[in-house]
Amino acid sequence: MAETSKVASFLRSLPSDGGILVGTEEELPEGHEQVMLTEKPYRNQSGAASRRHSQCSAGGNKSGTPLSNSRKPKRSNSQASTTTSALTKHILAREEQNQRRASGGQQNRSRQPTPLDTAIRNFQRTASAMYRDKTFFEDKDDDLETVLDLTENREEWDSTGQRAYERACEKYGAVPSRRFYKGLADATDIDMSNYGTGPRGTMAVAIPLVINSKCTTLNLDGNDINEEGIMYLSGVMEENTTITHLNLANNNLRSFGAKRLGEMLSTARHISYLNLAGNNFTDHDASVLTHSLEFNVGLKELLLGHNKFGGEAGEIFRKFLTEHQHIVELDLSWNRIRNPGAIRIANSLRDNQGLTKLNLAWNGFEDDGAIAMAMSLRSNTTLKDLDLSCNRVNAKGFIALCKAFSENHTLKNLALCRNPIPDEAAEVGLTFLQTLDELSLSLDLRDVFLKTTFEEVIAGVRQVHDKFQCNFGYSDSYGKRKLNQYSALDEAFRYLTSYVVEHGIQLVDLFARFDVDGSMSVTYDEFKEGLRDAKIPLTPLQVEQLILCLDQDGDGEIDFSELVIGSEEYEHQKRTAKQIEDKLAGSDTASNPR
Repeated sequence: MAETSKVASFLRSLPSDGGILVGTEEELPEGHEQVMLTEKPYRNQSGAASRRHSQCSAGGNKSGTPLSNSRKPKRSNSQASTTTSALTKHILAREEQNQRRASGGQQNRSRQPTPLDTAIRNFQRTASAMYRDKTFFEDKDDDLETVLDLTENREEWDSTGQRAYERACEKYGAVPSRRFYKGLADATDIDMSNYGTGPRGTMAVAIPLVINSKCTTLNLDGNDINEEGIMYLSGVMEENTTITHLNLANNNLRSFGAKRLGEMLSTARHISYLNLAGNNFTDHDASVLTHSLEFNVGLKELLLGHNKFGGEAGEIFRKFLTEHQHIVELDLSWNRIRNPGAIRIANSLRDNQGLTKLNLAWNGFEDDGAIAMAMSLRSNTTLKDLDLSCNRVNAKGFIALCKAFSENHTLKNLALCRNPIPDEAAEVGLTFLQTLDELSLSLDLRDVFLKTTFEEVIAGVRQVHDKFQCNFGYSDSYGKRKLNQYSALDEAFRYLTSYVVEHGIQLVDLFARFDVDGSMSVTYDEFKEGLRDAKIPLTPLQVEQLILCLDQDGDGEIDFSELVIGSEEYEHQKRTAKQIEDKLAGSDTASNPR
């Protein structure tokens, strides 16, 4: 009974199906069934389903003839028969019967093993061998269900989102970005600026960001996301909590995008830097954005330049800056905030004690806005950087700003580039700064047309305040271009000079070719025809300018003496212009020491 109990326990621990023959016909007693483990059906090479099986009956075969009177079928371990549960049921019933006999004192403890006991031992040995044999099912098809199927390898969790990105690109028909794919693995800063992802590519980018937890900075500047893309991206940013710096500039989001961003900002409080420049936002969109920011105190830097905010937006931002102090940096450059809007924003600085950097460049609010800003600076104690470049600030506005430093000691950088500040007003303002007891200021006056003697005024301020810096002169993109205006005449002489140098001749030799009759003068038509024959690439405007320069007396002809005098005057003018340019460059270098 003990042996049978062990076998019963062993059977309970085995799977409910197998494929091993238990015992043989000779070992089974008369009247007992021959029991086999079965295999699941498998598919052969032709694809048709087949099942190995054998007849399981008490003393009979498939035709009903007793086994003792018929040809015994050949048995093998690969044949199929009844399930293991039949054998298990039989063994458990045998165990229960033995227990009843033991309770009645009828059990014979010294009995000899029966054929059924032998069959059980054979089953145990065969099943154990099957589990030890790792190659038992190697030749079976993939759909053959065995106990070895439990050990199949499973894919690891995609913590980076790379597999999700691949599937998203395939689903939405987007071209995968190798830069973004590699960045998902280990980069904290992913730069996809000007990649041209479009709405579909943005959807593919958004999906893995739900999983990825390494990226903290995402730059999607200039990708034409549009309304469809921002709808998906804003939804993802509400789930993602690791991205703190988000750049969505120049994506044409418009009013729909502002609405979606407003919904996102009301919940995505982990974002501390947000760039929304160049998205065609209007005054109404300013109201939507600032309303959502009332609930998001985590946002510190907000860039809204190159939009279409006007006077109404100025009032909206005034109210927001007055009531909320968590914004540290605000960029409203390149908008349409004229005098009324600028005055309102300036008034908010009297009460705001959180803003440290404000950019209002390229808004055109003139002196009134600058004067209002100067009045607010007298009481403001937190603003450190202020940019008022290219705002038509004139003499009154500049002098008012300079006088504000008598009470303001926190502003460190003031930019007034490209404003029409007169020389006299600039000297008066800096002379006032020289009288202050304390001054630590970097004043930017680049591309403001000032006299070269202005450097002496700057030196006087530096003698009193060693921390004062003033940049003035002309930058490569503005002042020098204004000084060196395009000249058709210069271009024409440049082509003529290149031609004579290339052909190893003098200018008078070229003129002699034009003078066919030897009269030492050529008409306008002869001059033009000569230039065409020489294949000198001059435009009609350049030819006209050249003729007017060379024909000194205006008689309609160009003679040899006029050619010599005209070329000499041109070279003299060229040398003079070069001297002026070198002098200006030297003053710029002196005012910007390295």
